[in-house]
Amino acid sequence: MNAYLVHFLSAADLDAIAKAGSARARIANYAQRLPGWISAVQGVAVEFQQALTRFSYRVSPPDPA
Repeated sequence: MNAYLVHFLSAADLDAIAKAGSARARIANYAQRLPGWISAVQGVAVEFQQALTRFSYRVSPPDPA
């Protein structure tokens, strides 16, 4: 999941990371923001799965009766 987080970092997130005065401050910021980043990635995954499901209903032939 961490590989996808880079796409959910806002300009404010990047600025806070850049301005953190130490590794400890960056780690604290990361720990504080991580739940929100994970939630954003999971939300996109859910939307993607729902879109795939809707698409498969449209392109799948009907079941033979």
